[in-house]
Amino acid sequence: MARFHSVETTGRIYRDVYVIGDVHGSLDGLQAILEHAELLDRDGRWSGRRAQMVQCGDIVDRGPDSQECLDLLLKLRREARRAGGCVDLLVGNHELALAQGDYSISDLPKPEVLSEQLAKLIRMGRLQAARAYRQYLMTHAGVSAELMRYLITELRKKSQRRITVAALARHLNQELKAAFINDDFSHPMFHVGPARGGSHSRGGVFWADFDFDHDTASRHPEIWQIFGHTPPNGGAPFRVSPDARRINIDVGICGRYGGYRAYVKVLPDRIVGIHCDESQFEEEILAAIEEPVTA
Repeated sequence: MARFHSVETTGRIYRDVYVIGDVHGSLDGLQAILEHAELLDRDGRWSGRRAQMVQCGDIVDRGPDSQECLDLLLKLRREARRAGGCVDLLVGNHELALAQGDYSISDLPKPEVLSEQLAKLIRMGRLQAARAYRQYLMTHAGVSAELMRYLITELRKKSQRRITVAALARHLNQELKAAFINDDFSHPMFHVGPARGGSHSRGGVFWADFDFDHDTASRHPEIWQIFGHTPPNGGAPFRVSPDARRINIDVGICGRYGGYRAYVKVLPDRIVGIHCDESQFEEEILAAIEEPVTA
């Protein structure tokens, strides 16, 4: 079994790290979450200073304000960089399909308007497949055990001496960019599994289903994964795999999925879920890392 080592991908430690799940065109929900996390001020500007925020994809479709949500996040990305912070935007299956020119899962009135913009952002590296920070890996739908084995094999073929969480994220990002440049989406990271109507055995990082593709215990306890994609079907807003290594943070921010307000805060030794219960936000520990990995 390959052993992972944790590294900071930017060479720095952020003051606070927040991760937000699927937005699906809900500008009100996105703004409410960002304001509670103190990442957005009343004038709609970045107020997180040196914090890092990761949005795990599916910004668009389903809700009424897809373009407005994307525009706000891109603006905050620019403002955060100037302030010494960071906003990372990941590609969800809805962005991926639109950028590929596949409008079959989109309900936008003019999907072609966003299609070209999203494809350009991916080729420029402004929308990515993955983000690593310390021992945490963020993607849209998570890396299944089957895909993890495949990625490790690829990294070894590249003579990767030290397999790290950062190297894994970097490899996924390179493959995404190359796929759009070469118009070749054959890599398993793009696979659609049977749980989502596909023909492959497991879904890739854009299509993996929490209940089907993450049923196998992680063979790499050094990694904690945070992702969205599979909305809740009643019950708790956050869902944690039995091995406590994978956390689904798609809480249904869009009104079509319940209009729930929630996000997570990532700390060196724990992942904290913050959710709105009736009229106020409450916190719960979703995962505790007993022996945090250091660089």
